[in-house]
Amino acid sequence: GRIDSIWYVGDLPNGTSENLTIVAEINSAGVIPNFVRVTSDEPDTNMSNNNYTCENVTASNIVDLMINKTVDVKALYVNVSDIIQFTIYVKNKGPCDATNVTVVEVLDSHLKLIDYSTWASDYNVTTGIWYIGDLAKDDWRELFIMAQVISVGNISNVVVVNSTEKDTNESNNRDNITNITALPVVDVAITKKTNVTIANITDKIKFTIFVENNGPCNATQVNVTEVLDSHVRLIDNHTDVGYY
Repeated sequence: GRIDSIWYVGDLPNGTSENLTIVAEINSAGVIPNFVRVTSDEPDTNMSNNNYTCENVTASNIVDLMINKTVDVKALYVNVSDIIQFTIYVKNKGPCDATNVTVVEVLDSHLKLIDYSTWASDYNVTTGIWYIGDLAKDDWRELFIMAQVISVGNISNVVVVNSTEKDTNESNNRDNITNITALPVVDVAITKKTNVTIANITDKIKFTIFVENNGPCNATQVNVTEVLDSHVRLIDNHTDVGYY
């Protein structure tokens, strides 16, 4: 077929018509106008209908942004005070360049941000928005987040990526980690003192036992084993909490 943009109709008898259907693929964004003109060897008695302009077509860029999030927790359990790392990966699978690429990455309330790192982009720790900006076809970015577990509960996290351009596959614009359970931990400490170091038989001595929870969580069912030596006999005991 010819590629000179001319449709060679040839002879067209009176009262007959022909049609041409063109299928074209859009390869860039912009406004697509279309103008056609018909001519013949004979004089035309009505030149007003020899030209026609159809409605403009506006072509927009499209992209396929994908996002993936992982966490360095092999099991589904962590302890309060543990440090965990999230890795968020975003790629533009094309076919066009993406602009104004943003990712919503808001940490769970059971976590506290310790540090983050990325390149050619910026993470706003206040809003939880990771702004990538322009992302060329087949280009990618990563965001690394270090967070500390600060309270007991289920840790969930969802990330979503968007851009100005229409996304042809929204199924991969969202990702989430499997829920992680944060378990309580404590640092229970004990000390014991006596009021004397040398005593006689029949003397009364006093032992003071001090128990403290250094956190970071509340302790439950706290018990102290205190078995008196066979050389002494219990006379009395007192405590402000619990019983002996």
